[in-house]
Amino acid sequence: HPIIVVRACGHISAVNSFALNVASIDKNTPDPEGGKIDRNENGDATGLLIENAHMKMFQVAAFTDDEITKAHAVASGHFLKAGITSIHDATGYGTSNLRALQKDTLNGTIKQKVYAMAGALNESEAVVKALLSSGVVTGLGNERFKLGPVKVFLDGSSSGPTIWTRDPYTSDPSDNGVHYFEQEQLEELFMPAHEQGWQITAHAQGDAAIDMLLTCIEKANEKFPREDARHRIEHAGIAAPDLIERMKEQGVIPTPNPAFLFEYGDGYIENYGKRAEQMYPLASYLEAGVRAAIASDCPVTDFNPMRGIHSAVTRLSQTGQVIGEDKTVSLIEAIRMYTLNGAYASFSEKETGSLETGKLADLIILDRSILKAKTNDIPSIKVEFTMIDGEVVYENVSEKIHV
Repeated sequence: HPIIVVRACGHISAVNSFALNVASIDKNTPDPEGGKIDRNENGDATGLLIENAHMKMFQVAAFTDDEITKAHAVASGHFLKAGITSIHDATGYGTSNLRALQKDTLNGTIKQKVYAMAGALNESEAVVKALLSSGVVTGLGNERFKLGPVKVFLDGSSSGPTIWTRDPYTSDPSDNGVHYFEQEQLEELFMPAHEQGWQITAHAQGDAAIDMLLTCIEKANEKFPREDARHRIEHAGIAAPDLIERMKEQGVIPTPNPAFLFEYGDGYIENYGKRAEQMYPLASYLEAGVRAAIASDCPVTDFNPMRGIHSAVTRLSQTGQVIGEDKTVSLIEAIRMYTLNGAYASFSEKETGSLETGKLADLIILDRSILKAKTNDIPSIKVEFTMIDGEVVYENVSEKIHV
């Protein structure tokens, strides 16, 4: 039986010898660009696969179309229970992922609205080039399913740790992480995308990766001026003050993940030292006037917005360490980053993101007032019912039966 065990971050896996054989990985297989095949003293692959080596293996172990549809139904149900009415999908494996998402959104398997990023976890450059030659751009679709930005991966996992940093890791002075692209290579890909009218984004966790993407965006905006491009940075992990200022100047939208601080914060302190206090710095975004949209990055961490909101206002790690207390935000500011700013990041602020006359009736009712709840009680708040487009698509009947 071929076996693959994937780390929580989705960037590293361990496989058995049969899986290595299925993927034709042996002593003579070179490391892929942006990845590493771990080897023993004899040069044989141990089964530990890092970054692009893992991505290639995971594509070999891909799910069938039927399995994906079943997974979409299960995931949508979980999201409804958590009060999630819209999703920004961060890409899977190429255009087949887009087709499956569109099909299952339009046929009702996925109840939420979907804003789908166009790229791939493996060989994203080829997928983006194919989309650029197709003639379509960001915004294609309808209010149920809409094509979002083109996306690539610039570096690795914040918890791996494999992100690309300007300065070496605190835990390993010989390591600056992994990066997938060179500057010129990224610009050759994204400059035409910007010119055509695409929103562009990239997975960029380390400050070096964020720097690379911002440099590309700056050049694109200078050469091909565009109003309201709303380019994004997925995660923007170590967002140093100079990078935040450049985000403001270019109108860039970062999508920070405060729940990572709870899940992985203790490791951040070990691996990045004082830089951990600058990770997902929501207060700094507010002060600079940068419209950050909070994301979960499910399944890397808990998708429940209550967990993310609690982390945004406390920045607590699992051991109770406060990581950068001056980067916390108020409860209402955290809620706005989830709702209004999330809609803005997908060009949907005229339809969703707030409860106003003329907008779609996407709303939830909680089992208590979140504004009056004690801070440490926020993660335990439950959703009573979820409404999308005026239709109740989830109701907490178990509580009624219990009563």
